Amino acid sequence: MPETPREIIIQLRRQWKPHKRYLADHPTAIRFHRACSWLDAATQLNPENAADQIMILQWTAFNALYGVWNPERHEAFPDRQSWKDFVTRIISIDSDDTLAAILNRNRIRILSILANDYLDRIYWNYVDPSDPRPAAPRPSMNRRALPWFLEQRWIAIADAVLDRIYLLRCQLIHGAATHGSRLNREPLQESNALLQELIPGFLQVWIDRGAREDWGLLCYPPLH
Repeated sequence: MPETPREIIIQLRRQWKPHKRYLADHPTAIRFHRACSWLDAATQLNPENAADQIMILQWTAFNALYGVWNPERHEAFPDRQSWKDFVTRIISIDSDDTLAAILNRNRIRILSILANDYLDRIYWNYVDPSDPRPAAPRPSMNRRALPWFLEQRWIAIADAVLDRIYLLRCQLIHGAATHGSRLNREPLQESNALLQELIPGFLQVWIDRGAREDWGLLCYPPLH
């Protein structure tokens, strides 16, 4: 059994080979290849001193899977709706419960991420940019999410925690955080640890159940 993140990617690529032979340059194969390339880059960094870069690389791998081109507007569909649609679909076809097992195994980590006010989009609606004091805390999402595990609401759990991680990703990408900041180390490390399991889980389901699915128009296909 593969143990390290790098070994897991190598194993996923081996499992993908039979599909690769008949898919060739099909968009589904390109998505898989792109995602693995970014994940592989993330595994070569030290999580202790490169957490920011690892987050960006891992989310980019995820983006390679969920991004869909809008032919009418000549641009990708909005991120949030695209990844929510992807998550709903990939969990729905996961008849082996691969993703359910990953989410359940990371229950404590997920509840910790959901309990962080600073990763809540709605929390920032109540922050006054001219006032350095934090806004009043809101009712914690992790209390709402706890029963979801018992009810096996895996799509709701994945949506909620990825929404938090997406905010953190946006802070990094758009310069709304300091590189290496101590203020976001803990949620960043928790989020990276979850993505390190979840994205390979998406790829495993992609191999087992999604190779013949239509995942939408590919963004910026390679041109020959």
